[in-house]
Amino acid sequence: MNQSNLEKEYLQALNLALNAEFAQAAELLEELNTADPHDPRLVYGRAFCLFMLGRSVEAGTLCERLTKEFKDSRGERLQAMFLIAAQKADGSSISPSDLAIGLQPAARRRRWPWVAAFLAVLMVNLCMWFAYPILVRLQMQGGQLPSLTADQPQAVFVTKNTEEVQAPDVKPQSPTAVPNAAQAESAPASPAPAPAVDAVEQTQEANPPAAAQSANQEKKPDIPVSNAASGTTAPAGAKPAWRLRLEELDLPEFPKGPVASVVELQPYRTSHTLGNDKGDSVTLTNLNPLVGSWYVLEYAVGGKKQAFHLELFPLAANLNEKPRLSLYADGLAVILKKETQYFALWPEQGKEAGKTAADYEAKQLNAAPVLSEVFKAMAAARTPVGLLCNNMVLVRQQRPGSTSQMELATDILRQTRVGDWLVEALKPMLIRAPEAASSQASLNAVSTESTPESPVDGRVAPTFVKLAHKPKLLNIETDAVDQNMLYGHWYKTVRHAGVYVSVLSVAAVDPAILASYPDRVGTVVVSGANSQEGGSVVYMLAIDMERYGFGYAVGADHPNLEWSPKAKKLPQMGGPDGFGTRAPLATIGALPPYLVDSVAGVFAGGFKREHGAFSVGPLSKVNNNSHFGFVENGVVLSRLNPGLATAVIAPDGSMDMLTWPED
Repeated sequence: MNQSNLEKEYLQALNLALNAEFAQAAELLEELNTADPHDPRLVYGRAFCLFMLGRSVEAGTLCERLTKEFKDSRGERLQAMFLIAAQKADGSSISPSDLAIGLQPAARRRRWPWVAAFLAVLMVNLCMWFAYPILVRLQMQGGQLPSLTADQPQAVFVTKNTEEVQAPDVKPQSPTAVPNAAQAESAPASPAPAPAVDAVEQTQEANPPAAAQSANQEKKPDIPVSNAASGTTAPAGAKPAWRLRLEELDLPEFPKGPVASVVELQPYRTSHTLGNDKGDSVTLTNLNPLVGSWYVLEYAVGGKKQAFHLELFPLAANLNEKPRLSLYADGLAVILKKETQYFALWPEQGKEAGKTAADYEAKQLNAAPVLSEVFKAMAAARTPVGLLCNNMVLVRQQRPGSTSQMELATDILRQTRVGDWLVEALKPMLIRAPEAASSQASLNAVSTESTPESPVDGRVAPTFVKLAHKPKLLNIETDAVDQNMLYGHWYKTVRHAGVYVSVLSVAAVDPAILASYPDRVGTVVVSGANSQEGGSVVYMLAIDMERYGFGYAVGADHPNLEWSPKAKKLPQMGGPDGFGTRAPLATIGALPPYLVDSVAGVFAGGFKREHGAFSVGPLSKVNNNSHFGFVENGVVLSRLNPGLATAVIAPDGSMDMLTWPED
């Protein structure tokens, strides 16, 4: 049997085991073992299936073979799991020596019907509990982001701004103030007058996206990101303008203790409300006027409430500054540098739109507002963003993230202890084997000198100095002539200036480095039967931060705002900050359309709430287990707690790492 057919039939057996068809899976694995008796995966799979069929003696024999013949620690772990399952099945205590010699077949057969019944009931309940959410999620998942050139309703009225709108007072409005929304200014990264931007804003601001352009664009991106707008270079050591403006502000104190929602967590927020005599109201909240990106629009008419998360972004027609939003009787006013455009999003039923400036200066909501059908059309779409106001305003919509069916199934199973145990038990069969590092002589070994702008090469073991690896999964074109990449050497990418790629494996690392911190880092096996990790190839990427900036966005699903499973929960609080939901905000987990053409690459960090809390040590005793916090577009989604390692992205796209201070 060739390798391709072997892999296909192995995957077929795996699917049978996942569907609890253990007899068929064991039969197929037995056939595959006959064809390839030296594959430890087949031995492991047969042992698991045989145990699930009640044939514990045969399963124990295979576990011993896995441990002794293949030197595979999974054999001992599988035996330990068999022991736990046996203890749970009859409530008795069984010693490891009993499992080593094999359980009596009769006893196991007597227990097997009860185990089978329990598993059957468990599977039925899991299907009943989770089938509907899975179907709904799969139905909602996906969808293309809309184009910024999509057809949108035009402004019903346009007025010319007679004079330049000044930046707001350096003292932000208090959270309870209801100012004129014309005072809510955006925060451009250009030299034009504008308010400061929070120094811990973890997002790309105004012009930094231009610094993330790829090298295949006509213009070479060789301007530092902090000066992309002006084209000038700041003097060495000079503070950027946004930091100088920030130091001048007298900012309100951050809310202490639990709060009811993520909106109440924002210390700089400002609100503007219009109402009518019937008790209807529309409220526009600028979550951080120092940044001017995220707004919440609350529409409460006829006793029903709806909330929309709006996002503004820099416009080329507005000198790369964000517009500003304001309310008027029938909808939203988009305030640009030279004009204000009015968009009727809840016009009065049966009444024609106004035709003079006076018609748009009313201080009340119209008497019979009717929400535009465009909101209903966006809600029915599968996309995470919609477009309003002639493509100048994004509406963010909460949608499930991009998740494979395997990831979705394991995420759901891990919500219960039994499901988590099952996922851990099957993990060796579910995870794809890593790419093995190869070692061959490279034809371009003579031309390995690094250029002055490239990163310093990694130190490798003497036996690997002239050896190379030919990547199988990289899919990034480099200047490696014969596609073989020397271990530790950095190669330029062909299509992205300032981006470099390297390959390495633990076995190729200089032994002096591996032995440098034995008191802190565990030993990695670099050779022998258990060297899968040590012998696997690692792809590394280096990015020149003179050319590129960083941005940060929270994923569609993770991290959430609830308690970490590691934390000691307070029942009166939905999460460590007091709330457990991000509503009315929406985290889309995707690049918004206005950034797509200017970003060189994206990567998923994989951060989950369950990873971000302390269960032991001093930090577990303060700040509700010291959950890691996160900020996007100047909006605090979860508090940044002192004493924790923190990545800070400034408005100019530069990134720093620090321990978050007490003040």
